[in-house]
Amino acid sequence: MTKNAYKNIRDAYHNKDWTKIQTLSQIDAIHHPKEPNLEILNIILTALGKKVTRSSALGKKVTTLYSKTTLSDLDVGRTLGHGIFGIVLLVRHKSTREVMALKVMSKKTIKKHKLEDQIRKEIAIHSSLEHPNIITYYTTFEDEDKIFILLEYAPLGDLYKLLGQKIKLDEGTLSKYIIQVVEALQYLHKRNVVHRDIKPENVLLFLDGTVKLTDFGFAIEIKPGEKITKQVGTLDYLSPEIVEGRSYDHTTDIWSLGVMIYELATGKAPFEDIISRQKTYRNISQVNYTLPTHLSLELQDLIEKILVKEPTKRLSLEGILAHKWIIG
Repeated sequence: MTKNAYKNIRDAYHNKDWTKIQTLSQIDAIHHPKEPNLEILNIILTALGKKVTRSSALGKKVTTLYSKTTLSDLDVGRTLGHGIFGIVLLVRHKSTREVMALKVMSKKTIKKHKLEDQIRKEIAIHSSLEHPNIITYYTTFEDEDKIFILLEYAPLGDLYKLLGQKIKLDEGTLSKYIIQVVEALQYLHKRNVVHRDIKPENVLLFLDGTVKLTDFGFAIEIKPGEKITKQVGTLDYLSPEIVEGRSYDHTTDIWSLGVMIYELATGKAPFEDIISRQKTYRNISQVNYTLPTHLSLELQDLIEKILVKEPTKRLSLEGILAHKWIIG
C-alpha cells in the first residue's frame, strides 16, 4: 500500500467510516500486492463486526448487472492464488469500480484431465445459489484458450491464511464463523447439494466479520436419500466413509466441518500425519486423534459429537447450532 493509502485509511478509521476502509483497502490492493503494515492491518481488522454496505450483497441484482461482463470490461490486478487448473486474479470492473475475483482456467488442462463435466456442474450449481454466507457468482465467459468465472472478492482472504500467519482465533470469534458456515451448509443441504470440500481454504473472510463458503468444484446435487460413491475431496478432511470406499451423503460435510473446527482451534488438522498418507487414512478410519486440554470443555464436547465414525450418529447441523459452545 502507498503512504497516501495509509493516511486515507487512518482518516476513515478516525471517522468510523467502515465502508470507506473496505473500499480503500480493496482498490489499493489492485496495484499494490504487499500486505499493509501492522498498524493498518489492525485498523482493517477492527472493522470486523461493523456494519458495512457492499454492492455485492445485492445478490441477484448484482449477478444480473455483471451477466454480460467480458475480459475487456475489467482492469486486471495481482494474482490472488494458484490452483491445479488455473489462477485467481484480482480485478476491478471499469464501469462500476466493483472489485472482484476472476477464476481463470485453461481449457487445454481441463480437457487433458477430462474435467469438462465437473466444470459445467460447478458453474451450474454455484450460479443457482444465493445466500449471505456463500460467495456471490456473477458470470462465466470464455475465449479460445480459457474459461473465466467472475466471483465476489473477499478482502481478508481465506481462514487458512490465518493459520499460516499463526493468528490465533479466540473461541468466541471462531464460534461466530462456524455459525455462518453451518447456515450456508443448511442452505446447501436443503437444496440437496453436498459441498464435499469443506476446509479453511474454502471459507473466505470479509471486513464486517462475515465468512462465506466458496469453491464448488467438488459439489454435487443429489436426490433425497441418494448416496454418492465417487471419492473426492481433500485428504485431511475426508470422512471415514469416503476413505473406506463406502457410499456417503451430506453428512460427509458435517465431518469435514468438525475437522475444520478442530484445525482452526488448534492450528493442526486432527488426523494429519506429515510423513505417511496411509497413516492419515488410518487415523481417519479409526477416528484416532487427541483433544488438546487448552480447548474449553464445551468445544471438546462439540468436536467429539461431530467426529463420529457412524454418519447417522454425528451431530446434525441443527444440533451444532443448538450446542452449548455455540449458544454460550
